[in-house]
Parts: sequence; structure tokens; C-alpha cells
Amino acid sequence: MKALRIAPPRTLLRPTPSLHLSRPQTRTFLPNPFSALSGGSSSNSNSSPTAPQHLTATRTLPYPSAAIYNIIADVSSYHTFLPYCQRSEVTRWSRPDAVTNKHWPAEATLAVGWGHISEAFASRVYCVPGRLVEAVGGRSRTRLRADEIPHHDVPQEAEGGGAGKPGEGEILTHLLTRWTVSPFPYQPPRKGGAADVPLGVEGSSGSNGSANPIDPQTPASGEPKEQTQVSLVIEFAFANPLYGTMMTAVTPMVANLMIEAFEKRVEQLLDGPGLGGTKQKLPNEGVLNYSGPMSKR
Repeated sequence: MKALRIAPPRTLLRPTPSLHLSRPQTRTFLPNPFSALSGGSSSNSNSSPTAPQHLTATRTLPYPSAAIYNIIADVSSYHTFLPYCQRSEVTRWSRPDAVTNKHWPAEATLAVGWGHISEAFASRVYCVPGRLVEAVGGRSRTRLRADEIPHHDVPQEAEGGGAGKPGEGEILTHLLTRWTVSPFPYQPPRKGGAADVPLGVEGSSGSNGSANPIDPQTPASGEPKEQTQVSLVIEFAFANPLYGTMMTAVTPMVANLMIEAFEKRVEQLLDGPGLGGTKQKLPNEGVLNYSGPMSKR
């Protein structure tokens, strides 16, 4: 009788589908946790946007407010000194304002990024000459009154309505950056005989007990010095809560990092690079690094 050969069951030798499919999911998720949220992922559209976060920082700088304001209004240079700003380009300019007759940035493209996250915003820019520069992106809108910025076109309604689900691939739903400058003059104490007497005090007793009246003509030490208070406010909201979780460690530092970088920029432009170098040219008001035709709406 001829022996029969029985083939081993093939199904028992095949790898299980679950083991084969689990490996690529693990490899793609661990190196880049943001990959599941970008490029049209369904998890992004099903998640609710986070509540807006507020960051603030303030500095008092020993420079005239007009010079500092011109540096802030130079939006096209932001990428050269602001952290996380990868690109900055003014794409539209305002009408001449009634005070200085200058054109100011009205729209700009700002690309911001951190780690695996990067996004470009077509921001609307509003300038109150000598006082305030505000950039808004996403679904946010300016809080300035129309009579404060008559040289700008202010939308009647917030773009996007400020509500609803975030769009596909959207990282931030709300972004507002506001720089405010205000003169902050400082009057140092004047020399009053044997003692230094603060300004506004009529006199003080010297070492011999007699009153030492302040000489109103005392020069040098009593001359007022120009200072400017610079305030930065940042408001932002992530489209997906996971972004907020991943950025928890860095977000509290953003405002301070930005204003510190701005402070260095001011020192560089107004004091010069030092070491015998030539001072850099301070940007003019309004038309900053602009050589193309005016864009009209």
C-alpha cells in the first residue's frame, strides 16, 4: 500500500494579522505625535478648540517712544529677531493716516513654528501711529474702534464667525498680538547742597541742620530722561486640545522670550552693534522695507 503524505496546515504557519498590523502604527505614532492631527485627520475635525490663552510682558526701555514704535511697526523684519517667527512679509498697506501721512502695514503673512508644528497666518494688521500695533489672525478680530484706525479697513464681522469646528489641518483658531508703547519719562533727583533731594521737594536739612533749597537751574543730573513702557499681549487658542497639552511647557515663556528679543533688537538699532561698529539705519515710519506697488481692495 502506498503511503499518503499529509501537508501541514498552512493557516497555522501564517503570522497573525494583528501582529503584522500593529507594528507600523507603533512606529509612526511614537516619533511624531502630531502626525495624527495634521493633514486632514478626522481627529482634528472632531475635537473642540481650546479656550483662548493670554500671555503678557512689559518692559521700560531708555529710548524715545517714537523710535521704538517704528521698530515695532517694521513687521517685515519680525522673522529676523522674534523667536518662533519663521517668515514675515507685508502683503498689503493702509491708506495714509491723517497725522503722519504715512502708509502702515495692513496685512501680513506670518509663519510661526515650534518643533513639528508650523503654520502660516494671513494676519490683519492695525496701526495706531505712535501708540499701538495689533496683528490678528484665525477667527479673531480687532478690538480697536474704527475711529482709532480710519486709515485701515475694518471688517464688519469677524471672519469665520469665531465659532464652530476648526478647519482641516488648522492648528490655531485664534491669534492676536498687540504691542503698546507709551512715554514713561523719568526725572532723576537733583543735587541740593550737601544732600541729594528728589524732584518736587522744596528743601531738606543738610549736615549742619540748615535747610538746603533746591536750585531749579541745577543742570545735568536733574534733566529728564526719555523712557518708554512697552507692553506685549498675546492671545491664542489651539484647534485641538492635544496641541495645548504638548505646548504646556513652552507657552508661559513665549511672551517673555518675544519681548526680550525685541529689547535686544531695539538696543541693536538705537545703540549700534558696539565695538566700533556703525549704527544700523532705523526704519522709517509706515513704509517699511517696501518697494512695490500699493495693494488696493
